[in-house]
Amino acid sequence: MRSKKSRAEGWRSDPFFHDKPTEEESLLFVGHVGVLLTAEDGTLHFVEKVAFQEPYRMLRFADRTALSDYLMGKCDTSWGQDMASPFIMENDEFMDGWRPNPDRKSSAIG
Repeated sequence: MRSKKSRAEGWRSDPFFHDKPTEEESLLFVGHVGVLLTAEDGTLHFVEKVAFQEPYRMLRFADRTALSDYLMGKCDTSWGQDMASPFIMENDEFMDGWRPNPDRKSSAIG
């Protein structure tokens, strides 16, 4: 996946989800997409569309770890099922500051 900087100097941030990774069957899909903008003071502005019937919204974060915690809290929802944890990409690389959901009890990949 290749992304380019937007006119607003923003970057796309994508959490990816996948079911149990196995030799026979591994699924990977984009679970959520947003645009990440950096303000002059270093504050991060994350623009997202949560649902088709909801308006776009912008959230502010102090750093990428705070953004990671927000996204992982929303997206890492296996509800006790044996699934791999999602991960977050910023353009074509893992997002700096990404960390697994600290509230998750277990995962298929650790």
